[in-house]
Amino acid sequence: MLKGDYESARRAFERNLEVETKAFGPEHPRVLWTVTRMGGLHLNLAEFDASEAAYRRALAASEKALGPDNIETVGNVRGLGMVALRRGRLDEANTWLERALAIRVARLGHAHPDTRETARLRAELRVAAAR
Repeated sequence: MLKGDYESARRAFERNLEVETKAFGPEHPRVLWTVTRMGGLHLNLAEFDASEAAYRRALAASEKALGPDNIETVGNVRGLGMVALRRGRLDEANTWLERALAIRVARLGHAHPDTRETARLRAELRVAAAR
């Protein structure tokens, strides 16, 4: 797959999702990983409804299995923040990104690159909100 070949990526994710769901069931971590990646693909394509639905599906199942503050949920929390940000829903984006940052700080510490990236996103969001 070439960089930026979103349609090939979409087809691959859809095939993987179908096979994994049949093999493991709809809430298996492997299936949820694919759903999360599909959320990112939809976000890159500005398909915000599909992106939000994918992130919400994966988040709900992950929270049910692992709890709301598990590090495995944070990608979906952050993804929902990015969807809200791209839609211009800054207060909602801040809420999601604040939650993602709190999880990362608690689980990874302040110095971890993922924590710092989320902190940077929140700072950029505050600048955008101040305009």
